Amino acid sequence: MKITSFTIVVVCSNTREIFFRDFLESVVAQDYDNWEMYILDDDISSNLEKISKEFFPDDNRVHYRKLKNHKGKAYGTNIGFHFAEGDYILVTNCHNRLDAHALYHMAGTIFDASEPDVLYSDHIDLEGIEKTKIHVKQDFNKELFLRNNYIGDTVVIKRDAIKKVGLTREALSESYMYEYLLRCMEKKCRFYHIPKFLYYKRILASDIYDSAIMQNNEVVIPERREGALLGIIRSVFPGFMKNPVTRADMDKEELIYRENMASVKAYLTRNNINAKIESEPQKRFWKVEYDGAGASIRSKDYMFLKDRDVKVSGRNYLEKMYGYIKQKDVAVVGVRFAKPFWTTENCGYIYDTDGNAYPAFYNYKLKDAGYDNLQLIAREVGMVDGAFCMISKKAYRSLGGFDTSLTGRDIMLDFCIRARKKGYRVIIEPSIIAKKNNSNIISEEASHNRLVEKLSDELVKGDPFYSPNLAMGLENHKFMEADTVKGGEDNEKSRSGGQPQPVRREGNAN
Repeated sequence: MKITSFTIVVVCSNTREIFFRDFLESVVAQDYDNWEMYILDDDISSNLEKISKEFFPDDNRVHYRKLKNHKGKAYGTNIGFHFAEGDYILVTNCHNRLDAHALYHMAGTIFDASEPDVLYSDHIDLEGIEKTKIHVKQDFNKELFLRNNYIGDTVVIKRDAIKKVGLTREALSESYMYEYLLRCMEKKCRFYHIPKFLYYKRILASDIYDSAIMQNNEVVIPERREGALLGIIRSVFPGFMKNPVTRADMDKEELIYRENMASVKAYLTRNNINAKIESEPQKRFWKVEYDGAGASIRSKDYMFLKDRDVKVSGRNYLEKMYGYIKQKDVAVVGVRFAKPFWTTENCGYIYDTDGNAYPAFYNYKLKDAGYDNLQLIAREVGMVDGAFCMISKKAYRSLGGFDTSLTGRDIMLDFCIRARKKGYRVIIEPSIIAKKNNSNIISEEASHNRLVEKLSDELVKGDPFYSPNLAMGLENHKFMEADTVKGGEDNEKSRSGGQPQPVRREGNAN
């Protein structure tokens, strides 16, 4: 068995010494010792070298470098990439805290998963010493990632993958790792999600845009960065920063949001994907709408399934759905279904290892964002509602159509799982809302038994877009037990809680 070696790369900028000490303590506490660390100090003045020597007085695995030209965190990360000798490089923030078992679990996953290119894990926010928001993530979801950096900035990248992808974009002040991961996706790198809480992200309430200078209560971008950074942002937002802005207008979160959107726009342009990208009012994510022009005259490309009693609100739903189908790797596009009193019937479906399908976000208010805003964001899902959806004819023929020996929801679940197994994607577009009078969809027992027997190898893996740390059943997208917040420890209790059984009802392919 090969023993994986790690290089920890941490760039220090606007560093709070108390939190930097906390980070170093978490490195000292690691129960896996095959690592080295590069501390890249981009602060103008600091005691970080002294602090580093306090923690590692005679440890030749720890390398401190003072970055004298202050070109930014992306530049520092690239220096770390250059010097790294580990098989995998862990990029993290100098204010974060690693779980004591982080490297141990990462090494085990790398071995078990046949050396993926990129690894990421669940994490917990820290405000001071208080644990606040918990981020339970899902396996790699391309559509979700194009609208929201749910993976985060603490990631592990195979050193061989860096040779293929290249270095981070130094023109980006804050979103350089998100843009880098977009290029990893573009280069077909294999992402792997570890469903454990392996790090704690420090949330600094007083964090501000770290390369801005205040003059007369206005933010002035240093000239050495202005052309490159603003050139990218203005290519997406022509009117951005034509006039001086105040600190409140140009805080760090706003900058990250803008840079993220600019990075997605650049990705779409490079890949000849025609789409509009727009901000969302509360800046929780951003909207990507693919060009579906000509949907009404291109019906030879798709099948449109619609039950007789289904009604849809909103315009241009056909074009929105066709925008996905035009992409060669999309097999099915579904929509969100509403019940009376503006609550959700389903926003796609999740399924368990027994092949039971549950409506996602059941009974949530339509305007509720849901867990990590997932009820409002277009994303890949395990299954959509067959009462109203669009299917690629090419994918349909490739899969041999529906399995007519199945009934009820089993028909669509079977089709979606087979589609994904063959490399296609299944998408939910929650901005399109449909209603139906009859939601009584039953899968007969014989049908369900056949489904389980037919797809046992796939079902045992679980729904790839639903975390084992979240509750299964009708009360989904909630934590099963409060003690799931245990860092890298196994959360076996959280995977065995009892939940309401799915209702199996007679009807069409839902």
